[in-house]
Amino acid sequence: MYPKIIRKKANLIFKAGTLELSKTSKINKLNLFYKKKEEFKDDEGYGIYCLLFKDNLIYIGSHTDDKSVINRWYKHLITLTSRFQDVCFLRRKGMDSFEEHEIENILINKVVIKKNKENKITLNTIINLKEKNKVLIPEYKKLVNLRFDKIKKIIKKMYNNEFTKHTTIYKDIINPICEIDYNDDKKIQKILTGGGKAHSENRFKFSTLYWEIFKKRDETNIFDDFDCVYFKVGDIKKNKINKKEFQKKIEKKCIKKFRPFANNENFDIYNQKIPSKIEINEISSFIGKIMYD
Repeated sequence: MYPKIIRKKANLIFKAGTLELSKTSKINKLNLFYKKKEEFKDDEGYGIYCLLFKDNLIYIGSHTDDKSVINRWYKHLITLTSRFQDVCFLRRKGMDSFEEHEIENILINKVVIKKNKENKITLNTIINLKEKNKVLIPEYKKLVNLRFDKIKKIIKKMYNNEFTKHTTIYKDIINPICEIDYNDDKKIQKILTGGGKAHSENRFKFSTLYWEIFKKRDETNIFDDFDCVYFKVGDIKKNKINKKEFQKKIEKKCIKKFRPFANNENFDIYNQKIPSKIEINEISSFIGKIMYD
């Protein structure tokens, strides 16, 4: 018994739009936004999902809730292309938040400030304070730009890979985001940290490898050549599953077997140098074997 295979062209599911950027915008290549998606039948349940680019295997993950698997794909596509503004280049604990005493030192008057679960004050919150004219600008500038300096040092090292010297991606993306400072628009500041979809070394490495293609694309063709594949194993509404057990038994074994280029494991375990072509039926057979044998 094999899982049901659902395969869709990404450009038939997802749509993008183009942001109107000012002539002085620091990051011209992060100029797309996610516009809409098209639903399709039988896209819920639990199973394994994949992303392909030009028939090369890019990513494998597990879907273990009762929502549409589409939500999994689009989050990856936004970072894999490195063309969307709703992205965050450093999602690391503590980097997008501040201690209460740090914020007290920049306030004009004492006010009640919302804190996160770690009892800290987020970058988003202090930007709002600045917009409401509740902070001392010199002190605010020093606090935020010092944090940004730390973040930029990490980003410069983190996103420098063996492909960057062969493309313009560092000049197009990394150098411009390292010019972001305290006075930029909130959405722009949160590209560094605290923003939308978290970028990663492995996904940026994929972007770098194909940057000469992606940098020339626009809202009409950014999703071209991507295929979304879903191996549906079951209906979570009918059969309750142990998510951690499913990930361990199925997802991790698939990643180990097929070595997708943009998974984190590529850095930690198998070091796939370039994406490799894969037959979808081979993945289906493998899933069926470990699920039902």
